[in-house]
Amino acid sequence: MLLPPWSAGPVPLPDHARGSVTDRILIHRLRQVHRCLGRPMVLIWDNLSSHRSRRMRLFADRSNWLPLVSLPPYAPDLNPVEGSWAHLKNGAVAKPRGPNGR
Repeated sequence: MLLPPWSAGPVPLPDHARGSVTDRILIHRLRQVHRCLGRPMVLIWDNLSSHRSRRMRLFADRSNWLPLVSLPPYAPDLNPVEGSWAHLKNGAVAKPRGPNGR
């Protein structure tokens, strides 16, 4: 779901893709969201390779409704989820224990 600040409620989005999300999938989804909202969007993205691809840059350059803002390579203050990923990568989820506690 997407909850734009000007809407009266959430905008339903299609299920997310399973597996790796490519730039082609992202472009397809961005077009879907744009059709649902019917207005320009500002996209703030981290440095995932599919976010920085040539295809994605060309798509954004040709879409006057989609300005892109890129976050610095590591910006936990601007992207709070970074801290969550670090916690998950180094925590119990990353090192599951078997039934014997090992």
